[in-house]
This record gives sequence, C-alpha cells and structure tokens, in this order.
Amino acid sequence: MNDNQIFKTVELDNISSAILNSLNAQIAILDSEGIVVAHNLQWKIFSDENKEHWNHPKLDENILSFLQRPLAEGNDFALRLLLGIKEVLNGEKKTFETKYQPFLHNQTAHFNVKINSLGSDEGAVIIYEDISAEVLNREYLKETKEKLNKHFQNSLYGILTVNEKNQIIEANETACNILEASNEALLFSDVSSYLSIGLSHAEIQKRINRHGNSLGEFEIKTANNKTVPIELSVSLFRNINGETVTSWAFKNITERKETQEALKASEQQYKLQFNNTLEGTIIGRPDGQILKVNPAVCDILGYKAEELEGQHRDLVFDLSNPMNAEAISKRSDSGSFIGEVEFTHKDGHKIPVEVSSVIFEAEDETQKTIINIRDISSQKAIQQQLVDEKEFTESAISSLPTAFFVFNLKGEMIRWNQMLEEDLGYSREEIEQTNVIELVYPDDRPILQNIMSGELVGNKLSVEARCITKDGGIVHYLLKGTSFEQNNERYIVGGGLNRSDFKEIEKEKLLVSRELQRTQTFNELAVNSANIGLWEVDMQTGEAYYNDRWYKMLGYKEEEIEFNRAFFLSLLHPDDKDIPDEELKRYRSANDKYEAEFRVKAKNGEYRWIMAVAEFASFDDGKDNSTKLAGSHTDITERKKAEIEVKRNQQLLNQLFFNSPIGIVLVDADGSIQNTNHSFNSIFGYSNGELTGKSLDDTIVPKKMNEQGEKLSRLSFTGDSFQTETTRINKNGEEVPVLVGGVPVEFDGEVIAIYGMYVDITKRKELENKIVHLLEMEKRERIQMQDMFEGSPSAIAMLEGKDHTYTFVNNKYKELVSRDELIGLPVLEAIPELANQGFIELLDNSYESDQTLYFNEREVYFNKGENGDSKKHYLNFVYKPIHNDQGETYGIFVEAIDVTEQVEARNIIEKSLQEKDTLLNEVHHRVKNNLAIVSGLVDLEIIENSDPKFAKHLNSTRSRITAIAKIHELLYQNESLSHVSFKKYIQSVIGEVSSLFKERAFTLAADLGLDEVELNVNQAIPAGMLLNEILDYLDYICENNSGDDKSELLISMTNNVECVKIELKNPDNNLLPLYNSDEDPNTDLRKELIKVLLKQIHGEVKLSSDPESTLSIHFAKSELKGPHSGL
Repeated sequence: MNDNQIFKTVELDNISSAILNSLNAQIAILDSEGIVVAHNLQWKIFSDENKEHWNHPKLDENILSFLQRPLAEGNDFALRLLLGIKEVLNGEKKTFETKYQPFLHNQTAHFNVKINSLGSDEGAVIIYEDISAEVLNREYLKETKEKLNKHFQNSLYGILTVNEKNQIIEANETACNILEASNEALLFSDVSSYLSIGLSHAEIQKRINRHGNSLGEFEIKTANNKTVPIELSVSLFRNINGETVTSWAFKNITERKETQEALKASEQQYKLQFNNTLEGTIIGRPDGQILKVNPAVCDILGYKAEELEGQHRDLVFDLSNPMNAEAISKRSDSGSFIGEVEFTHKDGHKIPVEVSSVIFEAEDETQKTIINIRDISSQKAIQQQLVDEKEFTESAISSLPTAFFVFNLKGEMIRWNQMLEEDLGYSREEIEQTNVIELVYPDDRPILQNIMSGELVGNKLSVEARCITKDGGIVHYLLKGTSFEQNNERYIVGGGLNRSDFKEIEKEKLLVSRELQRTQTFNELAVNSANIGLWEVDMQTGEAYYNDRWYKMLGYKEEEIEFNRAFFLSLLHPDDKDIPDEELKRYRSANDKYEAEFRVKAKNGEYRWIMAVAEFASFDDGKDNSTKLAGSHTDITERKKAEIEVKRNQQLLNQLFFNSPIGIVLVDADGSIQNTNHSFNSIFGYSNGELTGKSLDDTIVPKKMNEQGEKLSRLSFTGDSFQTETTRINKNGEEVPVLVGGVPVEFDGEVIAIYGMYVDITKRKELENKIVHLLEMEKRERIQMQDMFEGSPSAIAMLEGKDHTYTFVNNKYKELVSRDELIGLPVLEAIPELANQGFIELLDNSYESDQTLYFNEREVYFNKGENGDSKKHYLNFVYKPIHNDQGETYGIFVEAIDVTEQVEARNIIEKSLQEKDTLLNEVHHRVKNNLAIVSGLVDLEIIENSDPKFAKHLNSTRSRITAIAKIHELLYQNESLSHVSFKKYIQSVIGEVSSLFKERAFTLAADLGLDEVELNVNQAIPAGMLLNEILDYLDYICENNSGDDKSELLISMTNNVECVKIELKNPDNNLLPLYNSDEDPNTDLRKELIKVLLKQIHGEVKLSSDPESTLSIHFAKSELKGPHSGL
C-alpha cells in the first residue's frame, strides 16, 4: 500500500505516517523478525537508484538476510549494523547507533544509522541519515591542510609570516636557510632585523591592488649580518581573531645577480673586441639584411657604418660572382662557411677577402648571421708576385749558357737546367735518379766530398772538376757555387762552365766584344733590378726600349703602341709629372744613382706606383758621355698599399695598446720600460709616463722574487711566449697578484723588445680563497652531518643510483633492519623482503618522478636471523630525492622513526577508550531513562490530582526534570561525551519543557535566531535549567499580570567566541517590563533558583527598554570539571 508516499504492509496511525513523511532521512519500520513492514519515499528512492549495488530491502524483505551480501564482501560496517539490529530486536538494547558505509557506483556513501526499539516484540524503527557530504568535507579540509603545510615547508621561496607587532610567527625551511638562522631563533623576532621595507599595512594593500603581490628586487640581511639579494612578494590576510597577518615570500637571486654581472662584463668585452678588432665583423640575417658592422668593415669597404646598416648585402656582395654564390649555397646547406670570396669597395673595385660565416639563433628566436672578413689583397698580390718571380727565375735558369745545379748534402739532385743535360748526355729522369757523386770523375770526387762536408758553409767556391758523360766521355767544368739552408736542410747551388768550348768562346768574344759590353751592362742592371721591367731611353732622340715584362706590368702589348719617351711622360700622374726630370737633374749633378717613385697609368686606367732605378749606360764612349739612360721599373703598388695597411694596423695596435683592459708594458732588450698603457698604470698606481726609462724588474718585482723576474725576462728574449701567475708590487709597495705573460717582438730573427701583459687577479684570488674556505667548511659540515646522523635517534640511510645502492647507514638503521653489511649493496639484495611489501616500487617512483614520499605508521616487517623469523614494525619515514649541482636526481635520502611502541600503546588506549565510551553512553542513556520514568510518574500524579495549584507545581517540577534529561539525551546522541549543542537544546526544549512555549508557542515565539554554540556538559545543564526557569517565570507573569494574550517574544543567541549571549525581546513592551516588578510570593522559589543558577555559570541577567524591552542573559564559556549540580 502507498498512503501519502508511505509504503507499508501494516496499518500506521496518522502521527506515525506524518513523522515518516516529514523527515528527510531514509526510514523503515521492522517487525520483530527484521522484516520491512513500512518505509518512506526516501527509502524507496535510494533502493531504486542502487538496484545493482548495496541498497535497502523492499517491503516484506528481511533486512537481516539483505545484509548478508555486503557482509560476504567483507564490509565490517555491515557486520556492526547486523549485530546492532539483532540486539534491538531481541530487546538487549532500546536503541543502537552506528556508522555505515555501503559501496555505490565506484564511490562510498556514508550514513549515520539509528535503530530505536518500538517495545518488546514490537519491532524497531531504522533511520539512515546521509552524512556523505560532511565526511567528504572533513577529508577535503584535512587533505588541503596537509597540502598547504607541505607546500609551505617545501617551497623554493623563503616564507615569513608576521603578526601586527612585526614579529615572525612562522618561517619555512627555505627562509631559515637564506637567513642563516634556526626556526627557533626566528620565531617572535622582529622582522625588521632582516627585512627593511618601511611600508604600512595600508600602503602594502594599496600597492598590491595597483601592481600585484610582487615588490621586485630587495636586499635581506642574514643572522650573520650578510646582505643577500632577493626577489620579494607580499600578501595580507586576517586570522580567525581578525588580526592582520603579513606573509613575505622571497627567493635568493644571488646567482642571477652574479650571472647578470658576468653577462654585462662579457658584453663590454665583446663590444670592445667588436670595435677594436683588425678583422671586419658583419652581423646580419640569412636573407642578406645587414644589421651591424664594426669599424674594420668600414675601413675595408670604404663605407660609413650608417651607410651599410639596414641595407642589403647586394651593396657590397655580388651574387653574380660564381665564387660568392657558391659560398652562400654552402652556408645555407651546412649553417657555416669558411673560405675566400670577393667583396665590392665603395669606389667599385673588387676586394678579395678571407671570410668565416655562421648562422645562429638569436635570443629573440630569429636567425642571424655573423661574418668575419679579412682583406687579403696584399697577400694575393704578394702571391702573384712570387708566382711571377718563380716563372722569371725558371726562365732565367733555363736560358743560362752554362750548366746550373742544386743538390743537397746527401748528393740528391734537386734542380738543374737543360744545359747540364746537354753537356752530360743524360735525360731529366736519369739525372733525377743519379747521385751527384756518380757524375764526377773518380779522381775529382774528393773535391765534391769536401764541399758536401761543409767547406762551403758561409763561403763561395770556384774549382775545376771533371764530370763523366753518359757515353763515358769527360767534360771539364769550371764550377762556382755557394751553400744555403732551407727548412733546416743545407743545399749546394752553383753553375759550371764547360771548359771544352772555351777556345771557341774566346774567338767569338773578339767578334762580339762591343755587343758583350752592352749586354753585360744590361744584364748587371737586370740582376740588380731582380726580375722587373727593364728599359733604355736615348735622351737625345727620345727612342726607348722596354722589355716584355715592362709591357705586361702596365697591361700593354708591344705591337699595340709606339712607345717613346714622350708617350711615357703622358702616362705619368698629374701630381707626379715633374718627378722623373727633377730626379734626372739631381742624378746628373750628384753622379750617384737615379732613383724615383711615381704613379703611371696602366692600360685599364688604374694608376700603378712605380719605383725607377737607372744609370747612364756606358759603352765605347764611357759613362760620362753616354746619352742613353738604362734602368728598371718595379711595380710597388702593393708595397704602397701595404705601407698604408701597416700604418693603419699601427694605429689600431696603438688603440688596442692604450685602450686594452689588460695592463701592457713595452720593454726593450735592456729591460727598460719604453711605454705603458692606462691599465698597467692603474694596476700598479703610476701616472702616465712616470715609468718610462726605468727598469721593469727593479720597479715592480719584489726583492724576494728577483730570481723569478730575471728568469721570466730571459725566457722572453729566447723568442718564446709564456704565461704564469705571480706577485708584483705597486707604487705603494703593496703586493698585487697578477697573471703575467710575455710576447717577444722580433726583427730579422732577433728579439728586440718584449710586450709584457699583466692582469690584476686580486678579485679572482679572493674568490678562490672563498671557494677553498667554502670547501673546507663543506668538509667540516659533512663530517658534522655524518656525526649527527650517527647520533640521530632516527634510522638514516643514503641510497645512490637507479638500483638504490647503500652509500651510508647509521647504527640506528642497522639495528632496525638487523643487518650490519649494507654499504655497496642494492636494497633489493640487502633486504629482499622489502620487495613483497612494495617498497622497491616506491623507491623507483620517488627516484624517477623526483617526488618526496611521506609515510605515517606504515607497517613493515624485517627478517631476523637465519631461521626466517620476521618482526613487524610501525614506521614513520620519508623517501626524499637528492640532487647534484645540475639539479639531477642521483639518489634517495631515507629517514625512519620506529613508532611501534607508540602505535601498540595507542591501540590499547583506543580500545580502552571505546569501552569507556560505551560505558558513558550507557550511563547517559540510563540517566535519561530514569529521569523519563520520574517525569512519567509526575505526569501520572498530575492526571490523578485535581488541584490546579498543585498541578502547576508538578508541571514546573516535570519541566526541570525534562530539561536535565534533554541534556543527557543530546549527549547520548552526540559523538562527544563532554559537549552538547546548546542551539539544538533550545530548539528541542521549546514546545516541550516550558509551559509558556507549550501553550503559547505560536503567539509568543515570533522568531528564533540562534548561533551554533558548543557548551561543556557541566555548564549546559545549569544554563538549560536557567533558561527553563526564566521562560516559566515569564509564562507566569503573562498569565497573572499582563492580561494580554498577544504578547510576542523574539529569542536570539549569539556566540562571541568566549561569551554566550541570549536575548529575549518584547517589541510591544507589554511583558518584559514586568520582569523585575513582580512581587508575587509564589515566584520566590523560582527567583532563588535563577540566582543560584546564574552564580553557578558566572552569568548575569539585564533588562533594558531602549528602544524595545530586552532581557539579556550573559555568561562566559568555561570548561567546568567535576559534578555540575550546584543546587
């Protein structure tokens, strides 16, 4: 049947049905066998929603049988509930209450279940009250509190919590480390001793509102009076007492500051190097955009920096040049390129350069390029000149009319000309495989052996010797030669005149003597001019002769032009037109040598610098009468450019010398100071020029280090560079630690001076000393830490590596695991029983995830002895990863505290407390029941007695008994046995205890406004009786004096932490004003009880009438001990 949403198989009275409908709990009525005979809608809803899980039995189903399923699945709550239901149904208990947790849809529900007996063999009422939300809230709050505490202690930021008096009330471990103080030393100390901000709470709040919690960078002072740079943030909040609390969070940024300083120094050094290097540096992008150039680039390319920066590389780099295009392609493929390319000067001419270029990713995550270039025009010109000279030399050697040869001291032939092959009849390949000794006639070989043994060293030699031809003939040679050394090997170079043809030569000499004289003069000039353009000019006729080399030098071909003196003069640079004639006049008058330097226009329009050397050629008429001027022209354009480059390099060297951050001193071969730069003077305290001419060793080398100073000076003049650390003295005689190096200056293979370089390493030495001191401190602290670990009451171990190998264990740890040999063993090998308990997996998880794991009262067993016996322990322990300097996890720190005795003792105490709780519950239950019996007897007496006055006294007595019983009922229902909710008490007694609210509840009690108040039972009983007496007293006044049936009371209770205030307000002012004016003797006992109860709870009653009548009851909350009755 379904009646008003009540499901039943038996008839229920209207009151029972109304109760079942009005309550939000899940309620069912059981018969004496445990069969459900009725239940409300909430019971059915829960059962329908959880059909496949633990739910409620339906009508006519036995709840005892229904609980067998969760019982079979191991639910201890189901067992407790089953036993409780049986005890109530069997009459062993009137009521039973427990917690029940059925498993529903992958989650656990929480119920408070209460079973009340309906009488002997009448069954029982079972009530399920869902408290899942309360349990989850408690667990969530507990978990949140633990997380906040772990975050507070494990934060990378130091955190200080400060009260309104600026006292530190809480500090985490990081803060203690930064401030170099213990937690005990920091607590209740003044925060201004460490952190000076100077902002009030209002100013801090205003700054937070505008700019957020971060305050930026500040400095904090440690307990050791050190200053530490920090990054600071602040938060304000109020505690439960309404006081303002400030939370300062800060992070040590010493390393960041040092990095910034180092970066700044590096940037300054880079800028100095960038602007003063001899190599050109271009910073740009791979697409060709030029971002920045240094002065060297401007010097090489002829532009100003602002003309290049922001432009495209096409301005100076011609991609149509195959060599340039290939360089760009290679750099795109590999990200870098080193080689030779061609840049374009501002005036249009091409410049060969040596380049190194790389593509890199900049800080803004864009790609950039850095290109270093070096002008190699002079190098290329010299290389070409060497090639030309080599070709000329080869041509000259080949055209010699005599045999030419070069061989080493082993007799191996190195060079020879065709004349030697013709004289001896050998081919080139045959001479190459023949030792020079074999070519000499046997009787003359001692002459050659003497030459090869060193006779020619530093001398010239002319001897006659015979050589053997291929066919066995003999050739007489007049041999002339000398020796030279190259690459540490000595060679013999010379020539041989074939004496066999000497007579024929003598005949020919007579025929060509005049021509030979002219040729000899010309050849001597050619030798003196060393492979350069040769010319001859007749000063009278203007006729001129120029050799092929001269035409090539200016880019002309002999057949293209008719070259004479007039044409030559037209080629001279406008500024140099008078130089040849002026030098000719000087030469005629001085009669020494014609030498001049001037510029001549080449065929391509470019002016080339020429050095002219000449003499009047003398033939038959003699030199004085000669009209022919013969000489040579040497192209010295590259030398001129080199001179300009040398001058520019000298200027750059001077800038580097005087602006270098390194102290530099120039010392001559005698050890005297020739020059010093600003940095050198700053290091040693001298002014500019003060040291010039003084001895370097006598000036800055300490007397005790004279030997070292002389040794370094000697080492410098051997031509070797050196670098070492030493000590020197400044002008004030103070020692300065320096890094000193020496670079020799050589000229023609001889060291003529030394560049000494000095770097002040005072700060570095101080840092090194600090590092040594820190290392010593670390060693001492490590020893102290090890001693502390050994003496610790905790079991401590250090594990390293992924296999968790023991590297340290203290004695307490050995005692705990009953093993002595642990060092060097993995945990799994040393204590294998830990694997089955899941601890190896936990260690792996902590190591790999870099997370600290905490365990409280974890059950662990260790095998004891060889017989395999094990002993159980309860441990509080932690697995904490340890890191190296790079922040990488390399091990686990283990600390454990054996709390086995505490856990076992607590279990015994908890069992004892449970027994006491059961006993106290039973006591409260029996007291309540006994008071209910007394109250029932009083009710019977009232029914039997017809005297209204006597009945009224009995009603007052009954209300007092019920007030006391209600406290015990709440205690029996409450989890706490010492405190009750006074709010629930007031709500429960209104309408039950007081006759005022029993008869006039809807007319007088207009409103209830009650705060939650928990009172000690020894205070709650007299407070409840006091409220009952006052309400009965007002009821009496209302009935006998007021005469107004429409009086209303507004009842409120407020909780002010330490004080409880109950107010009864009468808006109509027609009831409470009579409270103190009543003189009825029938109320004397009640007034006396009110005084006694007020005294017992240390309270007072006040009546006020502005603006409305209010009766206030005040009393302070207290924890009263012992008997509560003060009557």
